[in-house]
Amino acid sequence: MTVRPVTDADDAFLFALYAESRAQEMAQTGWSAEATRDFLKSQFALQKRGYATSYPGATYTILQVDGIDGGRLTVDRQSDCLRLIDLLIASEWQGRGLGTDILRALMHEAQGGKVPLRLSVAKGNPVQQLYARLGFRVTGDIGQYWAMEWMPDLGPREV
Repeated sequence: MTVRPVTDADDAFLFALYAESRAQEMAQTGWSAEATRDFLKSQFALQKRGYATSYPGATYTILQVDGIDGGRLTVDRQSDCLRLIDLLIASEWQGRGLGTDILRALMHEAQGGKVPLRLSVAKGNPVQQLYARLGFRVTGDIGQYWAMEWMPDLGPREV
């Protein structure tokens, strides 16, 4: 797996990935394909603007598996924490350990900086099990989401 910066040319892939992530939810609406697409396009645009406004220093990357675009990762390296804003892996690449590998890499980065790794996750999202298995704990209730955090070992390092 490799990562590369997001470019304007990635919008179609990123929208398709976003739409795929909400397909199950949208299937329950009974909306037409056109109405669903229009709704998802507006939500995608709002999310993009929201991330840019809330996290102006964030890095946006495309995850590639064997040279094929397979996901997105958005991280904000703040002074007091490493914030995982978004990790989304295409369904065809899920279940292969990619998410675990990315999370472990972020945990390693947080450990080196001696800062917590923070994220929020929708309540009921099965990925919570992965976060719990890796040592994340719930730190707050933010409406439809749980705030979660992984704390690095803050003790002195051995040289």
